[in-house]
Amino acid sequence: MKLLVGENSNRGTTEGLAQMLQLMSWFSAAGYIDWVFLICVVSRDAVQLRREINAESVKKAGLEAFKHTLLGCNELIEWASQNCLGYVSILQLFAGHLDIVAEAAGLPRRSTMKRRSLQRGRSSTEKAAPFKLDGPPSERLVRPPRAIEGNPKLQQSFGVPDRRVRGRSRSVDRGTDYVVSSTEEDNQSCAIT
Repeated sequence: MKLLVGENSNRGTTEGLAQMLQLMSWFSAAGYIDWVFLICVVSRDAVQLRREINAESVKKAGLEAFKHTLLGCNELIEWASQNCLGYVSILQLFAGHLDIVAEAAGLPRRSTMKRRSLQRGRSSTEKAAPFKLDGPPSERLVRPPRAIEGNPKLQQSFGVPDRRVRGRSRSVDRGTDYVVSSTEEDNQSCAIT
């Protein structure tokens, strides 16, 4: 099982990390706070999130962009709680930081904001209807011949001679009992008899 967070978590190669940091710096410079947040989520980097998303970057990006990020964080937490529990804790950590930044920017906390998807009448985290498969076909499927059946050399080397099935091993029926005992007084050696 791969760890999602912590010191030993799988975060990819150093080259991939450098590319993610470069992307993040470009998005940050352009004021795309939602993309910065998304890259922090993908890279599971709370330290970088704290560096990049603060009251100053919110002023630069604008309050609407930050509200969009807050709502997106809410939806990600809901999605993770249904589909990927490993991300719930780190998303809650990120959400806590976003709440602090929201207060500093004069915005309400995430919990008091209404989701746009609910206003439209549907939830983006709703599970789809279960996928229904038809039953297996009633006609018998023709199985392709095995390689061993068409090759006499393979049959000779690996096939069962005369198509006899190997019987059960009878070693358990022999009833042989073994006794383990020591041959010396200090019990430092043993003998199986």
